[in-house]
Amino acid sequence: MTTLLSRLQQDMNAARKSGDKAAVIVLGTAISDVKNREIELQRDVTDDDVVDVVRKSIKRRREAIDMYLSAKRDDLVAKERAELTTLERYLPAQV
Repeated sequence: MTTLLSRLQQDMNAARKSGDKAAVIVLGTAISDVKNREIELQRDVTDDDVVDVVRKSIKRRREAIDMYLSAKRDDLVAKERAELTTLERYLPAQV
């Protein structure tokens, strides 16, 4: 298991214990996407594979934010931004 995947799982367990339902859902979805990627690749994932999955999740959230902004759904924009912030913590530092 990669260090990033284990960090995702540890953070999800911590969020579950603290009662942070939003973080549990976001992290659980990310872990599920990583496991699907592992099945797709037919090998164990690397940290780079996990980062790719997280980046795709972030891209989906940004696209959703744009759609919700154009539909004037501020409640959903706030939810997507919170999820985006949660996922961005797992990206490597930018150069």
